[in-house]
Amino acid sequence: MAPDRLALTASLTATLRYPFDHLIALARLILVEYQAHLKAQEAAADEADDEDEVCEAYNNLCDVNEITWLLDRERWMKEDEAKGPYRQSVGNEWKEALKDPKHAEKELLTMGRNHKAEFVIADAVKLRKEKRGVPPPEGSWKNEDALLDFLVFLSKHDA
Repeated sequence: MAPDRLALTASLTATLRYPFDHLIALARLILVEYQAHLKAQEAAADEADDEDEVCEAYNNLCDVNEITWLLDRERWMKEDEAKGPYRQSVGNEWKEALKDPKHAEKELLTMGRNHKAEFVIADAVKLRKEKRGVPPPEGSWKNEDALLDFLVFLSKHDA
């Protein structure tokens, strides 16, 4: 059998094993940190009366909001509900989807479908690396860096 033919008929036999709980927790953390950073930028630009910077920060916050919808839907819904009853844009069908234990994992592994994920995650990772401070007791950020690199990979739009 030709190698090309063999590749087409072979079944999938491998499993990708990764620390999902740590990865999703880290993804959610960097989104929260990045969102707080952008809100501070927006407030500073508003204080300086720089309309262009306010607009840019607002647009970036909207992009973060989209990725938060993918990776941390529960927090997104709580923030949406806090904006008032007129903002409750999520129907019961979305709340039912949250009951699926694999929902967050599916969204994490396919977040690159949203072209904004590539830029949001890359910027959030960059900010995390700049602001994370002193290395943990183990002496390096090696494990976290590996997870951050994997998040960047998963966020690639054309990967």
